[in-house]
Amino acid sequence: FRELRVVPRDPCFQHRTPGSDLQRIGRALDADYVVTGSIRRHGSKLRLSAQLTQTESGNQVWAERSDRGAEDVFAMADELVRTIVGTLVGRVRQAGSALARRKPPANLAAYECVLRGQAAQAQIGDATQEASARHFFEQALALDPDYPRAHAGFAVVLLCDWFRQTDPAEALLERALEHAEKAVAIDPEDYECQETLGWILLHCKQFDLSEQHYRRAIALNPNSPAELAAMGSSCSFQGRPEEAIQWFELARRIDPYFDASWYWNLLGAAYFNARRYDEAISALEHIGNAPAWVKAYAAASCALAGRTDCARRIAATLARTAPQFCAAAILRKEPYRRPADLAHLADGLRRAGLLTEVEPCEIAAEAARYYLTGRSPFIHGARGKPTFRATS
Repeated sequence: FRELRVVPRDPCFQHRTPGSDLQRIGRALDADYVVTGSIRRHGSKLRLSAQLTQTESGNQVWAERSDRGAEDVFAMADELVRTIVGTLVGRVRQAGSALARRKPPANLAAYECVLRGQAAQAQIGDATQEASARHFFEQALALDPDYPRAHAGFAVVLLCDWFRQTDPAEALLERALEHAEKAVAIDPEDYECQETLGWILLHCKQFDLSEQHYRRAIALNPNSPAELAAMGSSCSFQGRPEEAIQWFELARRIDPYFDASWYWNLLGAAYFNARRYDEAISALEHIGNAPAWVKAYAAASCALAGRTDCARRIAATLARTAPQFCAAAILRKEPYRRPADLAHLADGLRRAGLLTEVEPCEIAAEAARYYLTGRSPFIHGARGKPTFRATS
């Protein structure tokens, strides 16, 4: 995580006295956050606790406690480090985005433009916000043409435009791919750029190459729950839903506070692809006010589980709340590798009464909005990074 600067061990060890003033320590170390903890032994058991404190305010913003056998202490410590880091990054990005929003656009640096672009991208479906996302990524590229994450963000803007086209729009998809490839060419060690390229390649149906970049992203940063969950989404579309579910579960083990809506949406789709319909329904209903494509997957899950009344109720809700939603658009855009998986989805949508057109309907901009919302780690606040929750 390049957002983080970690103070070396020796300066930290000068402040190990219990009960020390953490605000004073933060000033002495020039640190925004301090991690403190303790280990207590009771017989053959160990209790390891850790707290994360914001030094400026003195507020404790995260805490965790684990009980293990003495032989597991090193593994337990490693798990706590991964959790601390994974949750801290979400906090750092939120703070940076809030600061950037308070600045006049003309005074923004390229990095701040990217933060603003990502925040606007989270409001997919809002024409004003989508225009802002495009503007800020273009501004970032104008300020720094070799800024990799600006290229990655703009690639996702172009992918969203591609979703809205009523024709194959191959030229638009190729432009998105060019920017994603350029991001990786500039900085092949940036895990988010690798993930972006994997996401674009998935929709280009270049499945093997896509997976290489997803795996490279995880090799570069195995502590990011968002990257682990994104790998789960990739495996789901690649025809390996059981493996996908394991990646999703690993993401939540590393960061129990990871709760992005797209996580539950795509986990539900993975359960659906695994033919585990009851679990799919539970995951897809986890987030309130779900987008239409999520409700469509839920309706298909109900239909294939034999819960006809449930499927019809969801279909009726869709007809009332999202009349321009087009189920056939999902079939046109879902990047499934195996035709059998796409046929499985079509069967579920058809049984739910959502798929009636002989030919795929055209994807108007409004219909595409229902497909995109809550869809991707790239179009969900702070690119889907963990939400940071304070604990008392």
